[in-house]
Amino acid sequence: MLSAPINLTLAVTSLCNLRCKHCLTYDKCDSGNDFTFEELKQIIQDIARMKIFSIAVFGGEPFVRLDIIEILREIAKYPINISINTNGTLIDEAMAKELAPFRAAFTVSLDGSNSSIVEKIRGKGVFENTIKAIELLKKLNKQILISTTVMGLNYQDLPEIARLGKEMGVNGVRFNHLFYINNAECFIDSLAISADQALETVSTLEQMNEEYGGFISGSFLQVTQMIKEIKEGKKPEVFEPSQQLEVNPCGAAKTKCAIKPNGDVVPCELLWNTPAGNVRDKSLREIWRESPVMNQFRENFYLTEKEIGSCISCEYRFICYTGHRCNPYYYPGGIASKNLFCLKPEMLKSL
Repeated sequence: MLSAPINLTLAVTSLCNLRCKHCLTYDKCDSGNDFTFEELKQIIQDIARMKIFSIAVFGGEPFVRLDIIEILREIAKYPINISINTNGTLIDEAMAKELAPFRAAFTVSLDGSNSSIVEKIRGKGVFENTIKAIELLKKLNKQILISTTVMGLNYQDLPEIARLGKEMGVNGVRFNHLFYINNAECFIDSLAISADQALETVSTLEQMNEEYGGFISGSFLQVTQMIKEIKEGKKPEVFEPSQQLEVNPCGAAKTKCAIKPNGDVVPCELLWNTPAGNVRDKSLREIWRESPVMNQFRENFYLTEKEIGSCISCEYRFICYTGHRCNPYYYPGGIASKNLFCLKPEMLKSL
């Protein structure tokens, strides 16, 4: 076990100016228990003492906080890399001027290449405001990563999103899986992609990878690459049929963790509803080292035929049941809801 996480996600507010259908952190709009500035200052000092390398400033939407620049100044006092996760809609020229001095990278959420698609997911006017924010950050020579969540409303638009990113001169575009917790669970019917759509996405990303190379990344592209390796026979022993599937730890609680705006520490920002302790009660160092929840995510666990049925003999099972520890174990209905993640082997072979 590492003495401290390498990367930490610090959610500075539970509030957001948007109500995106796929939000994995939003379940209610209530900032009554959010950190005060003084609390955040103490947490940042603790992070620095632990020699954590990087902080991803998270939300809600970080720029909802009126003291966000003061928070960034506090982090910048220490040798810590800063990245900021934002929807971009609150970054105007005045805010961009405030951000100019910071050596920070920006992950900007953009789930479509045009306003029609984005409005269905995030609301009216969001696309235009996000594009303006990217343009302002680009003028400051900031490192910019566009982050796209792949879902039923946008899976056919991925090439256009990548093309838009290239035209705007961003550093890359990341295509991620949708995780069905909190708001995303409420809109699952419109957000989920079918096996057919997932396979179409895999095929599209394979072509895009040939065109764009390292410009595109993300968990969906990793699936594409895994499928290709399996079909080419480049598969580790773990793929061979057996009586159990060994699931190795991912980065959660191994190299990273996240702090929610109410003080809860979770193994990863994708495990938003899995608290391991609260920094208002215990130190981050103590939670990291001693929490039973953290330690559980550092151990291998095993799935048997009793738990996953016929999947145990599928050569593609590694794709579905490993990687993100929360995928698919935290989908609504858990492993039983195969329609949310199974890529159907008989269809894979036709690719």
